[in-house]
Amino acid sequence: MMFNIPGLQSRSAQGPPGAGRSCGLPNLLSGRRGQQLECGSPLSSPRGVCRDDFQVVRVLGRGGFGEVKLVRHVKDGQVYAMKTMDKAELHERKHVGDARAGERAQAERDICVEARQWRCPFILEMFAAFQTEEKLYYLFEYCPGGELLEHLCRCERQAFDELTARFYTAEACLALEHLHSHGVVHRDVRLENLLLAHDGHLKLADFGLAKRLPGDAASRSSVARPEGYGQVFYPPEFLQGCEYGKDLDCWQLGTAAFLMMTGTLPQLGADDPGDVPGCSPAAVSFCREALRPERARRLGFPSGAAMLRDHGFFQDLCWDRLAAKSIDPPPVGAAVAVGAKASVWSDAFARDSLAGRGVVDFMRLRDFTWRASNMLRSTLRLRSSRDSGPRRGFSTGSRSLARQTCDTVTEESE
Repeated sequence: MMFNIPGLQSRSAQGPPGAGRSCGLPNLLSGRRGQQLECGSPLSSPRGVCRDDFQVVRVLGRGGFGEVKLVRHVKDGQVYAMKTMDKAELHERKHVGDARAGERAQAERDICVEARQWRCPFILEMFAAFQTEEKLYYLFEYCPGGELLEHLCRCERQAFDELTARFYTAEACLALEHLHSHGVVHRDVRLENLLLAHDGHLKLADFGLAKRLPGDAASRSSVARPEGYGQVFYPPEFLQGCEYGKDLDCWQLGTAAFLMMTGTLPQLGADDPGDVPGCSPAAVSFCREALRPERARRLGFPSGAAMLRDHGFFQDLCWDRLAAKSIDPPPVGAAVAVGAKASVWSDAFARDSLAGRGVVDFMRLRDFTWRASNMLRSTLRLRSSRDSGPRRGFSTGSRSLARQTCDTVTEESE
């Protein structure tokens, strides 16, 4: 099997992919004092949102610091993807040389909040962020199509045809253009982080490694160095601790495009990434130019994704129609409807516990709590129908459910 390679396995949990309604909440609420809420949605309330406003349907995927669950709002049945991160795991990263794990968690929240202002249809939309003593929570739109890597693995050749690969490469390019034009580099552009929404179009997700890099500036900072085949996703200057820039994302997009068209990873450390059988010379040229070891000669240097548009690989593509989603997606983007009888786990938030860890609130992030406009108006009525005393809070960091308070998302920042 071509995909039995470390770093290429899908991070999604087992089980058939579900589908849900698209979340279309307009307008950004920055979370600062003095801003007014917009009404009209079940997710719009001055009281905000917390964990027991949701029921867990199933686990979508797991990562190093936590997991992503498909959750359903208890009032209106709307589904979301809820990402949770264990504060204990983030804290312990300091002891293995990753002192900035907490800063990246905060940066992911900040960038996702800012990204709502950009109105890019190809960037995963975040609707809320809140924290408890044990965990950080991010509430995202749910993409029922799942990871693009999963669809690639299900293909007969474990590769897409050139038109399909070009379509999703171009949509990812538009997402990166928005990031780069606002001084952000993603640093983790791979098929696991390219999701398919309900309409079959692409969404760039997972900003856990994203970094602010204004203009054509360069940086030397990095996370832990990848090993083995993981190195192919990063250009030589990154692996060597030298300066890198927005063209790092272009390198990773070139790797993703090569993988989509061939079903294999490009050759590590080679001037020629390898053959792209059955594809046009323009497709081969795109992969080779995006994966050039010499940074100054690489496609996308120094300004990033905007420099990819003029390549011959996209010569027949109307970028304006693509940006407006006026081009129908390939059939691999077809979504599967969620069954009406999806099971709900009772006390599911307590099942992924950190029993015996004795977690305390040692890493409370300031200005983390946030929510978009039009969120949880009905929650106020819902909560008023419950008992007026302290509400039970799920302790996700231990098996105890004794915690009597729950950090909620409010209009004001913390």
